[in-house]
Amino acid sequence: MDINDAARLFSALGHPVRLGVLRLLVRMAPFGARPTEIAAQLSLKQNTLSHYLSELEAVGAIRSERRGRSLYYAPVIERLGAVSDYLVADCCRGRPDLCAAPSEGGPVDVLFVCTSNASRSVMAEAILNDLGQGRFRVVSAGQMPADVVNPLAAQTLEGAGHLAQTRAPKSISGFAASVFDLVLTVCDNAARCEIGIWSGQPVCAHWSIPSPSELGGDVSAYRQTYDALRRKIEALTALPFEHLSPLERQSAVDRIALDIV
Repeated sequence: MDINDAARLFSALGHPVRLGVLRLLVRMAPFGARPTEIAAQLSLKQNTLSHYLSELEAVGAIRSERRGRSLYYAPVIERLGAVSDYLVADCCRGRPDLCAAPSEGGPVDVLFVCTSNASRSVMAEAILNDLGQGRFRVVSAGQMPADVVNPLAAQTLEGAGHLAQTRAPKSISGFAASVFDLVLTVCDNAARCEIGIWSGQPVCAHWSIPSPSELGGDVSAYRQTYDALRRKIEALTALPFEHLSPLERQSAVDRIALDIV
């Protein structure tokens, strides 16, 4: 990336609403979102949003893709990585006080996030804690935590051989000062919401797992959700994750999100 290319991209991002659109799409990566979803989340008119999307696509920050009858927009991660390198990797000249520290190979600290911390994130926490065999330190939380863990989620976990879930759902605000290596949203609502900037520059990704209520809300639906999470977490634990670079980690969790494993 040269200085003129970088300047065009910075110019497109130099508007708070355009930047907000890009940030939302990054939170939804690698799936992206439809214009109606973006407009609803950011309270934008469709014609205004269309103009912003065109400007972002023109500089290569996002791309559009038709899936069936719907048009989706997603961030061009490689392009954003290039501008990040231009700002940081090139400008910091390897200074340890400016550049991110490499992975030290210890246990990986993971946070799973969903809206209520009552089903999907709780399941993910239990599965990774068991399958990770000490390689991962795992917690979960929600933006609007429920009063109790969903009984069918707890029943599903116990039926699969995990410990009974007796703790109350937790608020994400309780982890604001924590440092994580990996933050994974496991419901679309959680991914759309702004949850702040995490200390330690963790890898952040979104695994779009349907709510059990969307699958019928019965025992079978919770088992489907459990199975979907377990497949992804098995793929995660099969990797030497603690020894991967941040870029390799990001690529790995994005591929798992798309079931490319």
